[in-house]
Amino acid sequence: MAKIYALSDIHGHYTELMQTLKRVDLKSKENKLVFLGDYVDNGRKSFQVLNEVMLLEKKYPTQIITLLGNHDEWFYNWLFNKEPQFNFNDFFETINSFIGTKSYSKLVAMVMKESDAFELDNLIRQKILQSPTNRPLLNWFTQKYQAKRYYITANQIFVHAGIDENAGDYWESITASETFTNKYPPTTGKFLKTIISGHVYSDEVAQNANYLGKIFWDRESHFFIDGHTDQSHVIPLLKYDTQENIYSSYKLISDHTWQEYIIDPKS
Repeated sequence: MAKIYALSDIHGHYTELMQTLKRVDLKSKENKLVFLGDYVDNGRKSFQVLNEVMLLEKKYPTQIITLLGNHDEWFYNWLFNKEPQFNFNDFFETINSFIGTKSYSKLVAMVMKESDAFELDNLIRQKILQSPTNRPLLNWFTQKYQAKRYYITANQIFVHAGIDENAGDYWESITASETFTNKYPPTTGKFLKTIISGHVYSDEVAQNANYLGKIFWDRESHFFIDGHTDQSHVIPLLKYDTQENIYSSYKLISDHTWQEYIIDPKS
């Protein structure tokens, strides 16, 4: 009776992440938890979120699957590859979570006297890269950057944004690398496997505000699990029972009580 859990688009919301993780059971070594990416930006605790995922992966090395999203790739490319389309202004909250507001403010005050934004960009980057505290996390982050952007089971594809569904059986070889993390607009309807993705708010895909902070299933082959946590303050959790072939999620019925419910095609 293995269970597969999935969540996505944490975006620096550490408190909400910890609340969602309370409903994940990894006591059985058969159970797995798939993170679909976008750990950084928007919220104030991107470093803490990344660190928590890394620690979980170390504690449950055969049970945690960590995929990256587009925001994670953008931050990595700014930090390690110095890609010119990004600068420190694109990652204000994330940078603060790595070096602290005081350090950030000091660097800004020091460099802006000379109005040299390029120099500030390099100083902030080096501040993050050279910190001994950050080194284990950055090494792990590099490993994740080099890994695949999807996870496959017998009947599912877990991915941050999506795949090239027009490729059919050949989606794995034909899908462009950027599609896995940046696909937009999302695809709905029937596919060969069930696709579980984030990236686009579930209420946006559903075109129904009632899905804010919830899972949206298109009643065919797609589950969308980005709960727009900036607004909903909830990170939805998808649960799949491999024996019963049943998907479920959780809803808050009081201040501290969550109730599991089956995602039923008849509902």
